[in-house]
Amino acid sequence: MERTFVMIKPDGVRRGLTADILAIFLRKGYRLLGLKLMRISRELAERHYAEHQGKAFFEPLLAFMTGGPVVAMVLAEKRAGSCLNRTTSWLNTLTSR
Repeated sequence: MERTFVMIKPDGVRRGLTADILAIFLRKGYRLLGLKLMRISRELAERHYAEHQGKAFFEPLLAFMTGGPVVAMVLAEKRAGSCLNRTTSWLNTLTSR
């Protein structure tokens, strides 16, 4: 079983999409290993998005990610990485409305 980290960002939490998104993963066969509703500190956001430091969108990204609660979760599946890419591509189109 591969493990993967998934985060529902502040806008998804604010829009009430957490249960729907989680249900999609569970229906796809993922196992939920852990889930936490949390607020990200600036320090944690800086570490998580360190690869983007120095880019024009870095500060707005930090403000967005620290501006509300997120749902952090760990999921497991036989091929979590490859399956997750297909699932999140579909979810991005669904939740961008």
